[in-house]
Amino acid sequence: PLLAQGKPEVSGVTGMYDYEGELVGAAVGLDFPAPIRLKGAFPVVVIPEYQDVEAIEVIPQDIDESVSTIVVLVHFREERALGLSGWY
Repeated sequence: PLLAQGKPEVSGVTGMYDYEGELVGAAVGLDFPAPIRLKGAFPVVVIPEYQDVEAIEVIPQDIDESVSTIVVLVHFREERALGLSGWY
């Protein structure tokens, strides 16, 4: 529903690799043509510093902000988007 309301464009993709160098995911930047309202509980991705991508935690967080860009973390092994890793 979040993506359908603003019809974003992909602004960038950054690969995420495990310690063996295998591509396991990506952070995908999405720019909206006009600000949208993030309001409610959203899954927010946290990767502990100096940890493998597999140490990802997804923590529900209440957000109430107008944003123009979101960054979504996609996990290839799980074949799904895990949650937001940034917004502004």
